[in-house]
Amino acid sequence: MKEAIRNFIIKKAREIFEQKGFGNTKIEDIANAASISKPTIYNYFSGKDDIFCAVVYSANFELNKLIEPILEGSASFSEKLRILIIRLLSHINNNRGILKIVFYEFKLFVEAIDKENLGGTKKFLEIKEKRMKMFDDFFMQACKDGYIDKDISVRYVTLFFMGVLGEYSIWHVFKKQEFDNKDIRDLSDVIFNILKNGMFKIEL
Repeated sequence: MKEAIRNFIIKKAREIFEQKGFGNTKIEDIANAASISKPTIYNYFSGKDDIFCAVVYSANFELNKLIEPILEGSASFSEKLRILIIRLLSHINNNRGILKIVFYEFKLFVEAIDKENLGGTKKFLEIKEKRMKMFDDFFMQACKDGYIDKDISVRYVTLFFMGVLGEYSIWHVFKKQEFDNKDIRDLSDVIFNILKNGMFKIEL
């Protein structure tokens, strides 16, 4: 029951953060949206910073839960890679609101996660590192299976893959319209083909 209430507060807080931004949101706004009192919120969170971190962590955990079954599945490397790109692009598309806050109010976000009582930066980096480890293992297996050049560091492959999608997420946040399924599939095809075939037509 307590966990359900906490998750409900996170859900409503996310809606308010996306409407008003981090800086303009007050605890009262979140309490009103969740139809609970301010003292009740403080039974679950230490303050607005704590709630916002929970919103961001929740989105990151959702992403990890999306990735794990794909990587652990029985599909071929090529099929997994294509599905991964589609799922990651869809996740970015579905989380434009929270990403916009992180990008537009980055300083406030960093200050929020870096507070000692929240374990901020360390906890956030642990989530990111877990995701990178999953990709490392995925690309390591692909390397063993002969899909990737063994002379290339697996961590560099992971950083390149995440960097491409990370830059896309920044670009996408500044787009005014959401992408539909066709847009996502078209873009995923472009990224997949670049990763598979390279982007140069002649040898450099």
